[in-house]
Amino acid sequence: MWHWGRACARGDIDTLSALQTPDYNARTTQPAPRQASATAAAQTGIKEVRAQAQAQAQAQAQWRNVSVFRWKHQGDVAIVNYTTVSASSRARSIDRRQYWSQDNGHWRMFFDGMV
Repeated sequence: MWHWGRACARGDIDTLSALQTPDYNARTTQPAPRQASATAAAQTGIKEVRAQAQAQAQAQAQWRNVSVFRWKHQGDVAIVNYTTVSASSRARSIDRRQYWSQDNGHWRMFFDGMV
């Protein structure tokens, strides 16, 4: 999970993509189109990560109020809550939440969005 923060700060798209599940951000509150597939969801997720990484790298965003909650139910799951604060505009902060699951000893993110 901590690799994500370093990769995001560097704008390392390859590492960020490797840390995602194939259905990254497919689980949203908006209904998915009928023809949506895991591949389409993954492509959308990569675009979102690229945009987020570029924005945070350009603004030199800092992460504040980081909390991690972990539990086991049908597998290992972690919820990471954090606030991004833009260095260019200290008044601009965004609360975000990530969901991670552990698969074969590797943590992979399946959702990242604003709270």
